[in-house]
Amino acid sequence: MKGGPIKNITIKTLIIVFLLSGCLISAERILAQAGPLDAEAYYKLENAHAEAGRWQEAIEAYKQTIRLKSDDAAAHAGLGVCLFEDRG
Repeated sequence: MKGGPIKNITIKTLIIVFLLSGCLISAERILAQAGPLDAEAYYKLENAHAEAGRWQEAIEAYKQTIRLKSDDAAAHAGLGVCLFEDRG
């Protein structure tokens, strides 16, 4: 899926709808097809993974957010929480 700003907004909206309704698999499928997304989309995904206790997936999404927006303090804090929770 490639497109301009309108299509990207639609993709982000679909991801948010799926995440809010608890459909992580659908959100992940859209992410996989959408290509590069912004830090906000990854932030929504990481929070959904963390709430579901899917720590490894949340960690990877937090790392993507930090890669895109290295000064995002909430992403750094969230990554720390997930690493702590995932320690077993």
